[in-house]
Amino acid sequence: MATPRKTASKQGSNGILERLGLFGLGKIEPVILAALASELPLLLIGPHGCAKSMLLERLAKALALEFRHYNASLLNYDDLVGYPLPDEHGSLRYVQTPASIWPAEAVFLDELSRCRPDMQNRLFSIIHEKRVQGIALERLRYRWSAMNPPPCNSAENDAPESADDSVGYAGSEPLDAALADRFGFIVEMPSWKALSVTARNAIISHSDCMVAPAMAQQLHVAINDARAVSAQLEKAFAKQLTEYTRRVVDHSYTIGIELSARRANLLMRVICSVHAVRYTNDPLADLGESCWMALSHSLPQRAQGIRIPDGKLLAAHRDAWKIAQLSEADPRRMLAAESDHVRRALLALLLTQSTDAEASAHVADALAHCKSGAREAFALHLIEHAAIGRVHVAVAEQIAELAATTQREQTFNTSIAAGSTRHAVGMHVECFLASLVQSDEHGLLRNLVISLYARDEKQTIKSIDRAIASWVEMRARFRIEKETARAA
Repeated sequence: MATPRKTASKQGSNGILERLGLFGLGKIEPVILAALASELPLLLIGPHGCAKSMLLERLAKALALEFRHYNASLLNYDDLVGYPLPDEHGSLRYVQTPASIWPAEAVFLDELSRCRPDMQNRLFSIIHEKRVQGIALERLRYRWSAMNPPPCNSAENDAPESADDSVGYAGSEPLDAALADRFGFIVEMPSWKALSVTARNAIISHSDCMVAPAMAQQLHVAINDARAVSAQLEKAFAKQLTEYTRRVVDHSYTIGIELSARRANLLMRVICSVHAVRYTNDPLADLGESCWMALSHSLPQRAQGIRIPDGKLLAAHRDAWKIAQLSEADPRRMLAAESDHVRRALLALLLTQSTDAEASAHVADALAHCKSGAREAFALHLIEHAAIGRVHVAVAEQIAELAATTQREQTFNTSIAAGSTRHAVGMHVECFLASLVQSDEHGLLRNLVISLYARDEKQTIKSIDRAIASWVEMRARFRIEKETARAA
């Protein structure tokens, strides 16, 4: 598919924010410029003192915009529309003040997460549709907001805490889901700890608040170039980006991140805008990297206090991007579309189009997702079918070690003090082993149960029973699939 032609640009986008006196924002610069190019609503989230307000005010000054900055936590409706007075016809007219929103080209709603619910509802239409009481704000182009991080609830139980989670912001509440979903860009600002030493030194020593005309011109050029390229990108890569977006949104549900149909549509536009910014600066910019940058900076859950499982999100992105690049006839489409980790690993081992590295990755992923018991059953299946010849040494060793727990004769020892939890588990295991009949299959299960009990003193009766059930279920699954294939 052809790459869109690069428009003439005197300056690239790289380092524009720094030249405007905004340091340490290089990683999010393409996203900020994309928000300007697309004119989609932008929400900045970050700790106090991380230059959220400075960034937006400096951009408004550089773009020579009619700018309004409101503190949403203190805002009254009259501050926005003016004071209502009856006219000679008995109708209400609004007496405008210098702070009224009507002539604004850019609006910055600061402290949005501290705003009263009734006021948030009134601001909703401004952010979503650039209207007040149903009246269009004809001149309004940019809708920007900022907030401190809300209290965070994890989307997964084992999500690690960040360094900034210890900082509490009394009164900063999670945004309403519908309001958060109206922002095209939701960007986390870097904290002081995340900045390089060079950026820290520049912040400390910099004192110039002026925006040089040449720097303002560079910003204008970068935005206009990106705007032109974005339209070309949407046409050139429509099919590929549509498939990527659909698959990554579908996959997000499996990791506890629910994205709406509106978000899917917004994500497509965000991707095109981000890549347009990167492309005008570097024609060799990778489209897949732009997709990841767009995805990770457009999730409304960040404003709702829902922690994003970034590792799983990255895996979802990679899977979606991989399949989006494949031709319709490529067998690897079936592989990438398979949601079951074990079945995907087995397909990867069978497909000649997949490399050993890809097969190894899929097998390792399947082992990581299998429960105790099922993991050993899967490893044994791979050994029985001589499938480990296609995987790398480290993965092969893991498979062999797991399979050995079922193949190696195990000795059961119950010489443990009576009355302890460990003793109760041992008695439970002993009763289970006594119930097994003499057979090869039960011999494998016997070795597995003894091994689980011996190698982990934290095993409980429930965990042993779950492992047994997982083993039986996985072994039955392979047996049924084998019989089905033989019948076919």
